[in-house]
Amino acid sequence: GGYYSSALPEHLRNLPLYRRGMSDEEKLELAKLYDERSRWACTPMGSPDSKGNLRLRGPAITERVRCCNVPKSMRRPRGHKRPTTSCTPGECGCGITFTVPIDDWSWDWQWPLYGTTRWLKSYDRRPAVESTNAEIRTNRFRFHRGCVRVKGETRTAILLAFMLAALNMAMTADWFGTDWLELMDAETPPLKLVRRSKATVAKHRRTEGPPG
Repeated sequence: GGYYSSALPEHLRNLPLYRRGMSDEEKLELAKLYDERSRWACTPMGSPDSKGNLRLRGPAITERVRCCNVPKSMRRPRGHKRPTTSCTPGECGCGITFTVPIDDWSWDWQWPLYGTTRWLKSYDRRPAVESTNAEIRTNRFRFHRGCVRVKGETRTAILLAFMLAALNMAMTADWFGTDWLELMDAETPPLKLVRRSKATVAKHRRTEGPPG
């Protein structure tokens, strides 16, 4: 998913992939390795040009690593956040800029870099959105063509806000395993979260369309 300098250490070249069922702790531990590898990555110099060509620069130019072939980078303090490469004097990929045509980078390159903590946070946003779509369209409500019978973006947005508010109420009640009215009257929140069994999940309150 990225372009790296040849100075990339061997132990960071073939990292394991994320797999289904990993715990949050396991994901964060793996992300640390990808974050470490990202220091050797070439970074973009702005957006692609009018022809789709992408300009990249080596990691020593941005001083993410210290390389003997880039004197400016060697003046930066040594540390785990700015490792020193094993390059020998001469030409290397740490201090160069290069252009990649769209036919090459569009297939594999992605930013943020795959596996990093930044990528992980961005990736988790999509499952969250898809889960919300599934809840309002299938699991709890029946949001389909014809449900919204008002005209104009403002009116539609207001109506959708009421639908999402009702969805949050239903999801909160199911999560705590109690009725919403009981949650409203409770002086303190329930002490224990309730994860529903499959039988309970199958009994979601459903309507022919969103409430309202």
